[in-house]
Amino acid sequence: MDPEHAKKLKELAKQDLCMMSLKGNDVTVIVHKNVPNKIAHDFLEKELEISVFLDRDEDKPGKCHLYKLCNLTPIIHSDEDAYKEELIMENDELKQYHTMVLKKKEKS
Repeated sequence: MDPEHAKKLKELAKQDLCMMSLKGNDVTVIVHKNVPNKIAHDFLEKELEISVFLDRDEDKPGKCHLYKLCNLTPIIHSDEDAYKEELIMENDELKQYHTMVLKKKEKS
């Protein structure tokens, strides 16, 4: 990893953010550090077919839709006011996803 990339990752971590590459899309997004955990919860625990989260890239913020079966991730760019509201809601929601789900829970 080059020093510039490492520096950017450290800066993001200080803001509780991380960089995530979306395979099959050749896209890299900046997300809240708990988004990978949310995706695992959405797909394994909640058995959802899609996980929705925000790309927090300052230059092109938007809402990502990650589809479970095809790994397709369209990003819908938002206007500033709508994005601010979505950011507040997502920050609140992501508090519950502090741990990763590794396998589907057995139903009783």
